[in-house]
Amino acid sequence: MKSALTLKTWTTIWLVGFTIAAAGFAAVFLYEEKELNHQLESQFNMKFKALSHSLESVESLMTSTRLFLENSNSADQLQFQNYLKNRTGIDSIIQSLLCYL
Repeated sequence: MKSALTLKTWTTIWLVGFTIAAAGFAAVFLYEEKELNHQLESQFNMKFKALSHSLESVESLMTSTRLFLENSNSADQLQFQNYLKNRTGIDSIIQSLLCYL
C-alpha cells in the first residue's frame, strides 16, 4: 500500500508542524517568563514599601522618644511605658524592652 503523499510533501508537513510547535512553545515560554518577572517585581515592590514604612515608623518613634526624654523632667519607667503604649498601641513588646533598661 503506497501513500498518496510523496517524501517531499511529508517533509514539508513535518517541518511546518515542527515550526508551529516550536513557535507555540516559545510564545508560551516568553509569556510565562514575563508573567513571573511581573509577579516577582510586584512582590518585591510591596515588600520594599512595607519595609520603608516600617523604617519610617521606627524613625518616627525614635525621634519622638528622644524628644520625650529630653523634654520630660526625669520621667519614670511607668510614664515612659505609658508613652510607648499610647504612641505604638503595643503593650506586649514594651515589657520585654523595659527589662533591658
